[in-house]
Amino acid sequence: MAKLEAIYIFCGNKQRHEAWTKNWVKIKGVHTTIKSIGTKLEIAVKQCNQDSVKVSIISVNEAGSSDNLNQLEPSFMYTQIFKEILLDMEHGQDAIKSLVTFCQEQYPGNKKELKIIEEFRRTYEPSTTIW
Repeated sequence: MAKLEAIYIFCGNKQRHEAWTKNWVKIKGVHTTIKSIGTKLEIAVKQCNQDSVKVSIISVNEAGSSDNLNQLEPSFMYTQIFKEILLDMEHGQDAIKSLVTFCQEQYPGNKKELKIIEEFRRTYEPSTTIW
């Protein structure tokens, strides 16, 4: 059974319910409109999706040596920051065109790589980038 993460209250009188809901940490808000609760749910879903992305960066030296275990904590912190930056980045069509052009310039005459780059250009969807 899935764990209950959050509760969103939808009602007609926000003031009536705000006081008692503050006693419950899983109640994330009291909403009187579909739009406001929808916005909060979108944010929560995005955060949940971001939290489910697993990213680990550790050097070969750190992985093989117990002497460097004290470096894992900063490494973890920087990995989390890096993950947040990647997940929050939003680029438009100009950025995609620039990336495609750059990649094409790196593989002039290489039909195999150029085919992959062209497939990326045709099929890229921002919603499927990392996951």
